[in-house]
Amino acid sequence: MPGRRLELTEDPGFQLICGDQGDGVYSIRLSRPGHPDWRMAAGDFLSFHEAMGIPFELALDRRDREDMLEHYTGFSNGEPTHSYNDPYLRAKEPRVLVHSTTTESWDSIREEGELLSWNTLKARGALREQEPIGAALMARDGLLLRDGCHMKVRDRLPLEPYLIWAADWKAAGLGSPGSQPETFANLADREFSRRFKEYTLVN
Repeated sequence: MPGRRLELTEDPGFQLICGDQGDGVYSIRLSRPGHPDWRMAAGDFLSFHEAMGIPFELALDRRDREDMLEHYTGFSNGEPTHSYNDPYLRAKEPRVLVHSTTTESWDSIREEGELLSWNTLKARGALREQEPIGAALMARDGLLLRDGCHMKVRDRLPLEPYLIWAADWKAAGLGSPGSQPETFANLADREFSRRFKEYTLVN
């Protein structure tokens, strides 16, 4: 049984859904009408899982698979056009990503001087979470990976030179450290956008 699956649906009500769909297999469901870049997402899924040696199922019919491969892998100078670790930001990818974490985790990140991937932290036994919650990174230095659903860092991301800004409760404009995560995130995003107007946030 594969550990991961990618499915293409005709449901226009979403772009993509990631997670266990109830059968114990981590799945990415892409909507053909809802996801304008489904071919790239499917190509990243295939490229990432093949490179990492992770068992997977690509639940696309022959026509969709050929369409995806032609779009994703089309060759330029004898080399595939795209890969899960393209060393640049693609036209539709954000210039800034947000990493959310707890206060105690931020203290650890600052102390280490780098953001460690979820898998690295899990291997160290340093996590309580069962699933990763994100990462912030740059592509040109070969640190950006795409698995069809997420943009993430493989092992580690040094804070210098990639960290633009870190928000705590004071920087976000809260009156005290206690708040709901959504309230904090909204205030921090608003403050970031006020300070750094040249960037568009993607959480």
